[in-house]
Amino acid sequence: MPVPEYHTLYKTRVDTVQLCDSIYFRDSVFIAAKGDTVYLTKTHWRERFRNVYHVKVDTVMQRDSVRVPYPVEKPLTKWQQWKMDAGGWAMGVAAVLVILVILKVTKIRII
Repeated sequence: MPVPEYHTLYKTRVDTVQLCDSIYFRDSVFIAAKGDTVYLTKTHWRERFRNVYHVKVDTVMQRDSVRVPYPVEKPLTKWQQWKMDAGGWAMGVAAVLVILVILKVTKIRII
Protein backbone atom coordinates (compact mmCIF):
# COMPACT_ATOMS: atom_id res chain seq x y z
CA MET A 1 0.00 0.00 0.00
CA PRO A 2 1.68 3.24 -1.07
CA VAL A 3 1.94 6.03 1.49
CA PRO A 4 2.41 9.61 0.29
CA GLU A 5 5.67 11.29 1.19
CA TYR A 6 5.56 15.08 1.04
CA HIS A 7 8.36 17.35 -0.13
CA THR A 8 8.04 21.11 0.22
CA LEU A 9 10.07 23.48 -1.91
CA TYR A 10 10.29 27.19 -1.13
CA LYS A 11 11.45 29.67 -3.77
CA THR A 12 12.09 33.24 -2.73
CA ARG A 13 12.98 36.07 -5.05
CA VAL A 14 13.76 39.60 -3.89
CA ASP A 15 13.70 42.52 -6.29
CA THR A 16 15.12 45.83 -5.10
CA VAL A 17 14.72 49.01 -7.09
CA GLN A 18 16.74 52.05 -6.06
CA LEU A 19 15.63 55.47 -7.22
CA CYS A 20 17.28 58.80 -6.58
CA ASP A 21 14.74 61.55 -6.05
CA SER A 22 16.02 65.09 -6.24
CA ILE A 23 14.33 68.39 -5.46
CA TYR A 24 15.70 71.80 -6.37
CA PHE A 25 14.67 74.82 -4.28
CA ARG A 26 15.26 78.36 -5.39
CA ASP A 27 15.86 80.80 -2.58
CA SER A 28 15.92 84.37 -3.78
CA VAL A 29 16.56 87.68 -2.04
CA PHE A 30 15.50 90.85 -3.82
CA ILE A 31 16.08 94.26 -2.28
CA ALA A 32 15.34 97.27 -4.40
CA ALA A 33 15.38 100.92 -3.54
CA LYS A 34 14.97 103.52 -6.18
CA GLY A 35 16.22 106.49 -4.22
CA ASP A 36 20.02 106.42 -3.88
CA THR A 37 19.99 103.11 -5.82
CA VAL A 38 20.26 100.02 -3.63
CA TYR A 39 19.80 96.86 -5.63
CA LEU A 40 20.61 93.48 -4.10
CA THR A 41 19.70 90.32 -5.94
CA LYS A 42 20.77 86.91 -4.64
CA THR A 43 19.62 83.58 -5.93
CA HIS A 44 20.58 80.42 -4.08
CA TRP A 45 19.80 76.96 -5.33
CA ARG A 46 19.32 74.31 -2.72
CA GLU A 47 19.35 70.67 -3.71
CA ARG A 48 17.92 67.83 -1.74
CA PHE A 49 18.51 64.24 -2.69
CA ARG A 50 16.68 61.29 -1.26
CA ASN A 51 17.22 57.65 -2.09
CA VAL A 52 14.03 55.67 -2.46
CA TYR A 53 14.14 51.90 -2.17
CA HIS A 54 11.31 49.67 -3.31
CA VAL A 55 11.66 46.07 -2.15
CA LYS A 56 9.38 43.39 -3.53
CA VAL A 57 9.56 39.85 -2.16
CA ASP A 58 7.89 36.94 -3.95
CA THR A 59 7.66 33.57 -2.22
CA VAL A 60 6.31 30.49 -3.96
CA MET A 61 5.61 27.33 -1.98
CA GLN A 62 5.34 24.13 -3.93
CA ARG A 63 4.32 20.87 -2.29
CA ASP A 64 4.91 17.58 -4.04
CA SER A 65 3.69 14.20 -2.85
CA VAL A 66 5.57 11.09 -3.92
CA ARG A 67 4.07 7.66 -3.43
CA VAL A 68 6.41 5.40 -1.49
CA PRO A 69 5.55 1.70 -1.24
CA TYR A 70 4.82 0.73 2.34
CA PRO A 71 4.48 -2.95 3.29
CA VAL A 72 1.28 -4.15 4.96
CA GLU A 73 2.05 -5.28 8.48
CA LYS A 74 -0.33 -8.21 8.66
CA PRO A 75 -2.62 -9.85 6.07
CA LEU A 76 -6.37 -10.05 6.63
CA THR A 77 -7.83 -13.11 8.30
CA LYS A 78 -10.42 -15.24 6.49
CA TRP A 79 -13.25 -13.67 8.51
CA GLN A 80 -12.08 -10.13 7.69
CA GLN A 81 -11.67 -11.01 4.02
CA TRP A 82 -15.17 -12.55 3.94
CA LYS A 83 -16.65 -9.38 5.51
CA MET A 84 -14.91 -7.27 2.87
CA ASP A 85 -16.26 -9.47 0.04
CA ALA A 86 -19.79 -9.64 1.52
CA GLY A 87 -19.80 -5.86 1.94
CA GLY A 88 -18.97 -5.41 -1.73
CA TRP A 89 -21.76 -7.77 -2.78
CA ALA A 90 -24.20 -6.05 -0.40
CA MET A 91 -23.39 -2.66 -1.92
CA GLY A 92 -24.04 -4.07 -5.40
CA VAL A 93 -27.40 -5.58 -4.37
CA ALA A 94 -28.40 -2.31 -2.67
CA ALA A 95 -27.60 -0.34 -5.83
CA VAL A 96 -29.71 -2.72 -7.98
CA LEU A 97 -32.64 -2.44 -5.52
CA VAL A 98 -32.47 1.36 -5.57
CA ILE A 99 -32.54 1.35 -9.38
CA LEU A 100 -35.54 -1.04 -9.40
CA VAL A 101 -37.45 1.13 -6.90
CA ILE A 102 -36.79 4.24 -9.00
CA LEU A 103 -38.02 2.44 -12.12
CA LYS A 104 -41.15 1.21 -10.29
CA VAL A 105 -41.95 4.69 -8.97
CA THR A 106 -41.59 6.22 -12.44
CA LYS A 107 -43.61 3.27 -13.86
CA ILE A 108 -41.10 2.21 -16.47
CA ARG A 109 -41.27 -1.48 -17.40
CA ILE A 110 -38.09 -3.30 -18.25
CA ILE A 111 -39.67 -6.62 -19.32
